[in-house]
Amino acid sequence: MLESLIFIPAITSTLTSSLEPMNLPSFNIGQLEQNINTFDIFPDFKTPKIATSKSNTLEDLSDETNNLSLKTIKLSAPYVNQKEDLKDTEYENIGGSACGPAALTMALKNKGLDIELKKVIDELPNSVYVKGAMFYDLTSGPKYFGYKAIQIEPSIQAIYETLQKNEPILLNVQNYDGITGHELLVVGIKNYSEDTKTATSLIVHDPFREAYREFPIISKTHLEQPEGYKLAIGTLKPFYIVEGKLASN
Repeated sequence: MLESLIFIPAITSTLTSSLEPMNLPSFNIGQLEQNINTFDIFPDFKTPKIATSKSNTLEDLSDETNNLSLKTIKLSAPYVNQKEDLKDTEYENIGGSACGPAALTMALKNKGLDIELKKVIDELPNSVYVKGAMFYDLTSGPKYFGYKAIQIEPSIQAIYETLQKNEPILLNVQNYDGITGHELLVVGIKNYSEDTKTATSLIVHDPFREAYREFPIISKTHLEQPEGYKLAIGTLKPFYIVEGKLASN
């Protein structure tokens, strides 16, 4: 394109003097080259985005469609279902309240402990969990299996930084199914911005339904359940587990 523009003045100089002068616009070649390089003369052209990825013990992918600075983490963690992992009679008696023990069982399995949900339920004292009723002090639960709870702030930044360390997080929410409190295991976060400390959603193992469910973040204190319910977070501090001293009941 530039070569064609350069030759226009040369062609006009060969015209005879009998012709009327032509008022040709002046061309700033340097400016045209700059415009072409920046796609200013093609307003609909979009600079292609190149997705990158890096992997350690977790999946950490940059967003492929909007901004390469947005980060998504998705941990590979065992899943436990509070209904399917209990026998029929056990679920009838205790399963409806077993989300806390189920989330703890997932965290323990993630550390390499070979343990089943029923064993965790049986080992927890009433001060932590009352079978068939509710859990009271789940942060004390890990010590009965040789681990301890490390609490974090219920902020998107704290959740992201903990997931970066390959640590799934036990998170309590309120108004699950529009009814009750519920314990989830956070195993990922989607489209986290290090500039704004925000993200679009959390990825969770939901012990009542299934693994790797996506709960949109609608505010600093609320998630949206896929079924449409608004869930409050932060009533109890989230936590992850590390090795500690074994406590007795």
